[in-house]
Amino acid sequence: MEKTKVLDLCAAYAREAGLECHLALQGEEGNPFDLLLIPEFQQNPAKPEEPMALSVFFTQSRYAFMDRLQFDLLNLMGYVQHVTKPQTQRELRAFLGEINFQLPVGAFDVDAEGTVFFRYTLPLPREMEEEAFLRQFGIAFSLMNAFALAFLRPIFAIIHGECTAKGAMELVAQSLDAIFDALHQNGVN
Repeated sequence: MEKTKVLDLCAAYAREAGLECHLALQGEEGNPFDLLLIPEFQQNPAKPEEPMALSVFFTQSRYAFMDRLQFDLLNLMGYVQHVTKPQTQRELRAFLGEINFQLPVGAFDVDAEGTVFFRYTLPLPREMEEEAFLRQFGIAFSLMNAFALAFLRPIFAIIHGECTAKGAMELVAQSLDAIFDALHQNGVN
């Protein structure tokens, strides 16, 4: 599938989920590549002014074997911009390191400007049926949402000095328990 068609499908999926999004083409707004932006992918219940945004974009693989395998790399990157504080960076990095050690896919990090981000990369065969792509994207989209639900509240608790990395892990356990309880109540085992 063409990369622009893939991003159009991702935009339709996000809109169907009730999220506002827009496509920014390469060169527009200084974008180095085509990009789908979902500015309010996940809200922070405690601070609605600090939503997690989500970007969906392709990157080139630096590995020659990926090109030989006829795959492209679709990235889903959730981020909350410029929120960390120098006095809480050490605890935040400790917490993110613990999360990354336990995550089955993707990774959290914080950059020099204080933006916290989570990245998940989905390798896509270049010859893929639309229906198969939508299933794969739906899984990745749901994983991003689940990880945001589980980890955003504890991340903000650390950033705002409300708890340590250890206390944040307890918040994660509470969040995951609530998610699994809700799934169980809806008949998902």
